[in-house]
Amino acid sequence: MIAGLPRSGSTLLCNILNQNPRFHATSTSGILEIVLAIRNQWEQIGEFKASPNMDGKNAVLKGILPSYYTTIDRPVVFDKSRGWCSHIELAEHCLGHKIKVLVPVRKITDILASFERLYRTQAHEWQFPQEKTN
Repeated sequence: MIAGLPRSGSTLLCNILNQNPRFHATSTSGILEIVLAIRNQWEQIGEFKASPNMDGKNAVLKGILPSYYTTIDRPVVFDKSRGWCSHIELAEHCLGHKIKVLVPVRKITDILASFERLYRTQAHEWQFPQEKTN
């Protein structure tokens, strides 16, 4: 798993990891949202309320990540999502083993300066004429 603040270097890290033929690192992934949706909504479905099946729920949760990445021909997969840090136990439950989370770190002031540079170079693309700064 890869997590980190925006503009902290996680995309660069993924690009470096992808140079190794054993590794597959995703761009920002939405698979965590699918896992959370199933975990959080399972008991809200009427049929599962009437006939609870926690073993079935666990089997589904444990099958999501391996199934999602079944087409990847590299043995090590790094899923990138900022949300993994707050769901480490869930990831370990789904995978059945301890996980490692790579978290690039950058000073907050540098992140803010990076956003400011990005804003200044791209502001003309989305601002209305009356909002442009000279």
